[in-house]
Amino acid sequence: MRKERASAQKPEEDTPEREQARGEYLEELRRRGDQEIQRRMEKTAADWFAEGRAAEAAYPGFRLENECRDPKFLRLLEAGLDMTSAFEALHHREILERAVEYTARSVTESLVENLRSRRGRPLENGASGRSGAVIRPDVSRMSRKDREELERRAMRGERISF
Repeated sequence: MRKERASAQKPEEDTPEREQARGEYLEELRRRGDQEIQRRMEKTAADWFAEGRAAEAAYPGFRLENECRDPKFLRLLEAGLDMTSAFEALHHREILERAVEYTARSVTESLVENLRSRRGRPLENGASGRSGAVIRPDVSRMSRKDREELERRAMRGERISF
């Protein structure tokens, strides 16, 4: 029994056919590995181009070619960040400045437009210091004191009309 174990543990000698088979097997593994690497690289490139188009739509200043020259940008992509997040991380100050400028310009334009449109419109009743309707005095609603005042003015020669 010991002989059987010893022979079972003893490696078989490498024959030229076995060496060739092993070489072919290793070559096939390398080829498949290279194909897998190539497939992953192509998929990554396609994903990056698609993300680049989306980032260009969101940020007019974004250019994939320019960003790919920046090693920091590439490291962020390799770490798993999407294209837009990597761009925002590296250019957050510029993006914020543009947003503030855009907001200020937008508010100014809307204020100017509002003033322009209000200038051509007539004032509504009650919006100005003047009354909107002419109200004539009604003698039947006057107090005794008001009527006596009108009488005194008439006696002095003032012409009173309603």
